[in-house]
Amino acid sequence: ARAKSQFEDRIFDRIVAFGYPPPQRNVKVAGSYGFDWEVDLYYPMHRKGIEVSPTGTHGVESHNKDRRKELDLKVQGVEVVTVTEETGDAELDRALRALLGPPGSISAA
Repeated sequence: ARAKSQFEDRIFDRIVAFGYPPPQRNVKVAGSYGFDWEVDLYYPMHRKGIEVSPTGTHGVESHNKDRRKELDLKVQGVEVVTVTEETGDAELDRALRALLGPPGSISAA
């Protein structure tokens, strides 16, 4: 799948540059009650994902939907971290290590 934004492309490139295998993009993941959520960057074998949240695109309604999505995915056993345009390289690196372990510790998506 194609990236939805240049920001998503940038985060994807940073993940790979840090030494992680490329995640799958815009993957439908089953949620509760037969509803599917789309995860921006996803490692299906590991059930871990990265949500990309560009600044200025999320109002209150969208923010609330994102929180419901994160909670529902967690209930389904999918761990997700959210990154924004304010997320720096060091912070992204720490978040990826917490989510995925050190680079080289997970296999390809």
